[in-house]
Amino acid sequence: MSSPTHTSSHILTHNSSQTLIWKGALLFCALVWGGSFVVIKDAINYIPTAWLMTLRFILSVVVVGIIFRKRLKENLDIRHLTFGALLGILNGFGFLFQNGALAYTTAGKTAFIASIYCAMIPFVNWLIAKKKPHISSIIAACMCVAGIGLISLGTDFSFSFGVGEQMALISAIIFAFVFVL
Repeated sequence: MSSPTHTSSHILTHNSSQTLIWKGALLFCALVWGGSFVVIKDAINYIPTAWLMTLRFILSVVVVGIIFRKRLKENLDIRHLTFGALLGILNGFGFLFQNGALAYTTAGKTAFIASIYCAMIPFVNWLIAKKKPHISSIIAACMCVAGIGLISLGTDFSFSFGVGEQMALISAIIFAFVFVL
């Protein structure tokens, strides 16, 4: 068994089997997330993007409502409803742009560009909360910009950042705001 890992709020102990489970769960989540871009790219050939998103969100509301019904009854008030509606609308637009991007570019490019929201979060937080990003966030953002540049190069080294890529970037910006808010 490895030594305990100290965090600011509490002490966590872990062993190799727990670590393996968490790494496996993380890998599974990444596979599902990445695979969803391919599935949605195919699905939008048969179902309009807005309808697909409506169906996904209704299903999500039903599942979350069933699982957390007790907590919802205890904690739901007008403040939570208002803020939840704002975040839901922003999130909905983020998904509309992300899934709309799939009609114009590849699933891989869309997934890569949309996932850049992670590197944008410290900068959105700086904008909103006035908390300056750490140097590692700046380096990560530079690497993301370089990555976008590389995937935007054609075989003849011409730069192409079309409608799909722009929509994916807009979705990333929206998702960064959703996470900070």
